[in-house]
Amino acid sequence: ETARRLEEMKAQVDTSGIPESSRTFDPVVFIPSLRMIVEVYPYDRKLRSLGQVVGGHLQDLDPLLLGRLGPGEWRVEDRAVEPTRYRTEFAAAFRYIIRASDTISERNESVRCYLKVYRNNRGAETYQILQSLSDIARGEESPYSVVKPISYLSELRTLAIEEAPGISLTRALLTKPDPSDELKQVARALAAFNQDNVHLRRRHLLEDQLSEVGKASALVKWACPQLAEAVERIYDEVVQGMDEDGLAPSHGDLKPDHLFLSGDRVTFIDLDWAALSDPLLDPAQLLAYIKGRVGLDSISPSRTEAAGTTFVEEYFRLVPDSWKRRFPSHYAAALLEVAAGIFRRQDMSWPEKIAEVISAAQQEIANGTK
Repeated sequence: ETARRLEEMKAQVDTSGIPESSRTFDPVVFIPSLRMIVEVYPYDRKLRSLGQVVGGHLQDLDPLLLGRLGPGEWRVEDRAVEPTRYRTEFAAAFRYIIRASDTISERNESVRCYLKVYRNNRGAETYQILQSLSDIARGEESPYSVVKPISYLSELRTLAIEEAPGISLTRALLTKPDPSDELKQVARALAAFNQDNVHLRRRHLLEDQLSEVGKASALVKWACPQLAEAVERIYDEVVQGMDEDGLAPSHGDLKPDHLFLSGDRVTFIDLDWAALSDPLLDPAQLLAYIKGRVGLDSISPSRTEAAGTTFVEEYFRLVPDSWKRRFPSHYAAALLEVAAGIFRRQDMSWPEKIAEVISAAQQEIANGTK
C-alpha cells in the first residue's frame, strides 16, 4: 500500500512549478526505516500551485502593484516572496514585495501585498466577499472595514490582498499596559458588523456549529481522557442551550490576530469563513481566544480576564438584550473549540492549558444556568 501511494504521489509531481533553488531533494521521498512518505517543501499534494508562488510566478500581479506607486514608468528591479504561515495541505500565506524604479524620475520604491494559496476555490469566494464588504464599509462613518482585495489569480488559486493598516489586537494586548480603549473600539466595530445589512451567500447554521463543536469535544476527550466526563457535560449543556435566533453577518474565525486597529477604524482580515450565521459566534470566539490566552502567554490571567470583561461589556451595550441571555452556551462552545485548537497546535504545556480552558467552560455553563 505504501509503495503504491508513493508511486501515485510521484506521478502527480510537476517539477516545472518548483523553483530551482528548492530542488536539492526530490519533492516526494520515502524513509524506509520509518516507513514514512515525506513531502519536501514547497511541494504539497493538495496545494498544487505552491511551488509556482514560492518561485515568484506572479507576473500577472505585478502591474496591479506597480499601479499603486502612482504616475511614472515603473520597472521591477527585484521580487521577494516571504512565507508568513503554512498549514500543510490546507493553505499558505506569503508577503510579496516588489522593488521598482521609475525610469523618468529615477525614484526607487517598494510595494508589497499578502498572498494566500488555497487548496480549492474558496479563495475566489473570499475575493467576492471582500469586494462586496469593501464597498459597504467604505464610508468614513463606519467603525469597521475589511482588508482590501487586489486580485484572485485563479490558475494559482491565490488571493492577493493589501496590507491591513495599523496593529493587530494581539499586539495591542501584548504591548499596551491598558488596552481598554482598543477593546472597546473592537467591540463597537464587531457590534456594527454583526448588525449590518450585509448580503452573504454562504450560510453557517446551528447544525453546522454543533457538528464542529462535537468534533472538538471528541478530540479533547481523546487527548485528555481525565477531562472526558467534564467535556461531555459541557457539550450536553451546549447542545441543550444553543438555539438559533436569526442569521446575521459573521466573520466566522474571529481571533485577535484577525483584527487590526488604525485610528478610529477596525479592519477585519482573513474572512474565509464569513457567512450569515448566529451573530454570537463572533464575540464568543474572540472572548474564548482572549480568556484562553491563545498567543497571549506573556500576559497574566488577571489581565486577560479584565480584557475579556471590557470587551463583552461594551459589545452587549450595543446589541439586543436577548443576545446576552443566549451567550453562555455559545461561549462555552467556543472554549471547547479553543481547547481542541491548543491540542492541534501542540502548544507548550498544552495539557495544563486545556484544563484551564475546560474549567472556564464549566464555570460559564454553571453561571448561565443560574
